[in-house]
Amino acid sequence: MRIPAIRMVADTIKTKAPMVGKLNKTIYSARFARTLSSLYSAGIPVDRCIVIAKQTIGNMYVESQFESVTKAIQAGEALSDAIDKVDGFIKKLPSVIRVGEETGMLDKMLVSIANDLDFKSAQALSRLVKYIEPVTIVIMAVVVGFVMIGVITPIYQSYAAIGAG
Repeated sequence: MRIPAIRMVADTIKTKAPMVGKLNKTIYSARFARTLSSLYSAGIPVDRCIVIAKQTIGNMYVESQFESVTKAIQAGEALSDAIDKVDGFIKKLPSVIRVGEETGMLDKMLVSIANDLDFKSAQALSRLVKYIEPVTIVIMAVVVGFVMIGVITPIYQSYAAIGAG
């Protein structure tokens, strides 16, 4: 979407929608964690990592919240506390980041959570497809039924008119 205001509304809905909202949050969290891990393990400062990693999320609503995250980190706040304030990530992400900060293994913890979230999102997506397939078939059957009624009704009406005459 090219209009930022409309994209912001659409992206907000993507994170709050029933069924797909949790899936989207899982995907956004995995993208962010994987990118942050790669950047952090390369020796890039955390505040710079955040600026780069937020661009991989793919959701304008979530990305818009990162200005406060960057400011909080520059003010000395822990990364886990700053990320905890972002609406659009799963609640497990700040906890994992906190453990990584405390143990000094932030990059390993981020890779671990990213792998876990990728697996969970793939499972959730396959479950969602299993629910959508039958609904799609029913909708197609209804559409075909209406088309058949629309075609057959005039034919029967013309037979009735010919038979009555």
